[in-house]
Amino acid sequence: MEDPSQIGQYAILRRIGVGGMGTVFLGRDPRGNEVAIKTLPSTDPIYLESFIREVEIIERVSHPSIVRVLDTTGLRDEVPWYAMDYVSGPTLKEVIQSDHSATIMDVDLRDTILPSKAPKATTHWRSLVEMLLGLCGGLNAIHSLGVVHRDIKPGNIVIRDDGTPVLIDFGIAGQLGGMVGREHLTDYLGGSGTPTYAPAEQLRGDTVDARA
Repeated sequence: MEDPSQIGQYAILRRIGVGGMGTVFLGRDPRGNEVAIKTLPSTDPIYLESFIREVEIIERVSHPSIVRVLDTTGLRDEVPWYAMDYVSGPTLKEVIQSDHSATIMDVDLRDTILPSKAPKATTHWRSLVEMLLGLCGGLNAIHSLGVVHRDIKPGNIVIRDDGTPVLIDFGIAGQLGGMVGREHLTDYLGGSGTPTYAPAEQLRGDTVDARA
């Protein structure tokens, strides 16, 4: 199936991502601004409910490390969609895989554990820690609203040109479902998530809390 040339008022430039919970396109609004448009390939009630909940969750959060929703007029279209900020920077996954970031393991950690050398903090290591601390601020913002993302991984963290990390893809986020000890969040889609990053209780389909 060919990619659409137009979604709502937005001209589609190209596809920028695809996953189990939707496809994301780069679009341009009538004023010439670039936006990211996420579409839902299925109108199955369960997935549509999750898609709408994703938008509602993001709209409740105002934080520089959480992607911002711009347009929700397409949620009830034949192919549901919504528009959000387009963050043009690389993902954390791409940063980790780049040549210069390999020094984190090959140099920084080695220098720390070898007795013949004193611990050394490189500029890259410091910038990575600062970026992760910024991401923690965004996580705190969503946790304070009773929401857990449930798919935190390097591929869902985009780095702006100024170094600000932005958390994207709230497709399987959970909403507060009750209070048992710590805040527990309802899992609507069973054992979903990314196996290499999700905690065991989430993969089992159990409820998860902010620690996940």
